[in-house]
Amino acid sequence: MNSIISPVRAHIKNMLQQHYVLGVLIAGLLTFSPTAHAGGPLNTAAGRSVVYSPSSFPIPYMVDQGDLGAIDNAQATTLVDTCFATWQAVPTACISFVNAGHLAENVTGERVFDYFNDADGINPILFDADGSIIDTVFGLGAKQSVIGFAGSEYNGATGYYTEGLAVINGLFSTKFSYDQFKATFVHEFGHFIGLDHSQINGQYVGDGNTVNDIYVPTMYPTATDDDTTLASLNPDDMAALTLLYPEHPALVDAVYGKLQGTVVWCYGMPVLGANVVAYNIADENMLRFSSVSDYFRTDTGFFEMLVPPGTYRLYVEPINRDFYGGSSVGPYAQTPFSLSFTQQVRTAYYPEYVTVSAGDTTTLSITAVPAFGSRICPVERVFGDTATETQILRAFRDNILATTHQGNTYIHVFESYASELNALLENNASLQRSCRHVLKRFADNLQVSGADPNGKIDPALWHEIKTLCRDILKVASPGLQRVITAIVLSRHRDDVIASLFQSRSIHNDLH
Repeated sequence: MNSIISPVRAHIKNMLQQHYVLGVLIAGLLTFSPTAHAGGPLNTAAGRSVVYSPSSFPIPYMVDQGDLGAIDNAQATTLVDTCFATWQAVPTACISFVNAGHLAENVTGERVFDYFNDADGINPILFDADGSIIDTVFGLGAKQSVIGFAGSEYNGATGYYTEGLAVINGLFSTKFSYDQFKATFVHEFGHFIGLDHSQINGQYVGDGNTVNDIYVPTMYPTATDDDTTLASLNPDDMAALTLLYPEHPALVDAVYGKLQGTVVWCYGMPVLGANVVAYNIADENMLRFSSVSDYFRTDTGFFEMLVPPGTYRLYVEPINRDFYGGSSVGPYAQTPFSLSFTQQVRTAYYPEYVTVSAGDTTTLSITAVPAFGSRICPVERVFGDTATETQILRAFRDNILATTHQGNTYIHVFESYASELNALLENNASLQRSCRHVLKRFADNLQVSGADPNGKIDPALWHEIKTLCRDILKVASPGLQRVITAIVLSRHRDDVIASLFQSRSIHNDLH
């Protein structure tokens, strides 16, 4: 069984601006296993989205007997019913809920873990009157910053959720209005049923204008200027829910078409964890939809989204660097060193307008370019900007690799993984020493090989290069592992390097 507890949005605002801390992620609450998160499904298994089985509809939930701080039990129960009903009301989605009554007790911190992962079908909604449950789960003092959490356990073999749970912190009942609570827990119950965050229209978040917050989806990761508007679902929220829980195909096809395809780097490999956005030119603010590439973790760069009929512009963009951990968007944004951030794309538009018809599927291939601007070259990290070795290796890049198609491919691959390599070097002193030693020997060998028309690398050095690469493989991401295996560890690499050397004389360039 796989367990996920999703945090509330990380609504971290400056207290001087009269905002409150609404949520943080505390990792390791339950036993986590590899899952996918995207501008759509929160989890995937065996190449499809994890959802509640139709046989479980209506999904029953039971509410606590206690009060929600200053909100009495009846009002709190109505709040829960209303939040679930907001998702149930989407006409193109087939999902339903039923209040199955009250739990047998007023649950406290002493008993909270009795309600975790029982798979007994209760789906408890717990009212934490004073924050003591939050402190029990997350640690002493957490009640001051965590307004609550929600999530569902799932069976990895079947791909279905088996039971959900939510805890609402009543300590905030005197700090937030009823409508603010509602907005937050419509969002949280979105996680409960399997939806992840969406980062579209972030330009309107925190800009001081409460009017334009209507364009921000309910599943946006952070607080806005007026969270109450997020209690009503945005078109992106409704489309994402419909993709997870489609109604009858004829009904869905009458309202939506589908955009799908792949995002690949300019050198052909799949882009993992970039945000793909499509907006309707008739209403580009409200009719804006998104998907994260490779959210199924199939290593293809696949994306898909439902959109109403119309003409669309598409663009690919990086995941916001602030959206990791509890605010993560997509399957590759769990830490600041995850692939969405170490292999960021440059924001770029698809070159053509795309017309989508109801009931039709439009398939696209989007080519992305790495966002190089903010990267420090790992060679510079090892030797510094002005070192002789740095100058030699730059000359090899600019005067040899850059003169051939295959060499340019190597340059793009290296630069796209530069941030990840920097992170690995920064956090592993032994690896950095080995890298420095090998690169120094390689630079020295380049000077010798540059005068050799056969362009051979010393076999002993080649062995050290392979040893270093095997050390990197142990800690690298799957994408970098594939690159290293394909480029360096292949038995044909000697011939490739030799052909690069022979492409032009490098003796004068490297001396």
